[in-house]
Amino acid sequence: PRYLADGRIVWLEWNSTHGKLRHSDLVIFDGKAARKLVDDLYVSDFAASPNGKTLAYATVGSLVFLDVETGRKTAVPFDKLHEKLH
Repeated sequence: PRYLADGRIVWLEWNSTHGKLRHSDLVIFDGKAARKLVDDLYVSDFAASPNGKTLAYATVGSLVFLDVETGRKTAVPFDKLHEKLH
């Protein structure tokens, strides 16, 4: 699990296997209730922005930026990332 700047906790919860890929849920807990941010998707890892408002996670073929409050996802294909990030 990872702690966000505001005290919320985020973690990956493994739930199923599809071929060689293990799918998971990305879950956030605010001290009262847990909710899924990502449901049944291959996520290799994730990181939080310093203010905890955005999560970034890697999935097959892309890096996804997730707005924690709105749930809006912006996927950037790996081949479109800046060459210094490769």
